[in-house]
Amino acid sequence: MLAQQPQSQPDQLREAWARMSKVQALLEYFFMEQGQYPESLAELERAFNTMKPKSGADLVIPKDPGTGKSFVYLCKPPFKKYALSIPDPAAYGGQSFTLPEVDWGFMARLAEQRRTEQIALQCGFNLKGLATQTELFAKDHNKTFPKSLDEMFPKYISRYPQCPASGKNYLMTSIPGGYLLSCPTPERHGLKQFRYHSQQGMQIEETSGARPVAPSPAPSP
Repeated sequence: MLAQQPQSQPDQLREAWARMSKVQALLEYFFMEQGQYPESLAELERAFNTMKPKSGADLVIPKDPGTGKSFVYLCKPPFKKYALSIPDPAAYGGQSFTLPEVDWGFMARLAEQRRTEQIALQCGFNLKGLATQTELFAKDHNKTFPKSLDEMFPKYISRYPQCPASGKNYLMTSIPGGYLLSCPTPERHGLKQFRYHSQQGMQIEETSGARPVAPSPAPSP
């Protein structure tokens, strides 16, 4: 077998630029989906591999061809800007270069809006999932609902479920013949009220005024 010829420095530099451009494309796609950049390239790789089809090959974030190391990615809260550069300029004759970040302009606000909507959607899923577990509790306890989340440990919940926007625990309130499950911080979703009523289903009210969403049926265990 013939030995592989080493890349010349200009070729290696072009390859590094091409690989960095691919990483940048992945970062920008992530931004438009999430409304912010990932904390690390490991998070970026994990996110794409989570969403890929089961039959698809795993995504591997390209590495720097000059060193075989990961590119240097720096991103700090609120994760709206980042720097992406080569790990060792000495591998390219002392040349150092960083890809310019994309200025999204008004598109950044659209991405942020999408992220807010996704988090609110997840919060709604959490409330409905918690309602289902509460209904299971009642089924096992002669149609008696719990008066607090504490009663549901450990069979029905293993930990306190939390709002993804604030990290605070959901609230349970006992009402005649049922229960209310509420988001602890509806204002983080731009809402005045965000809760699940055992008889009326999901109840959402916007901060700007009462505009309840059509109620959904209570979950069946």
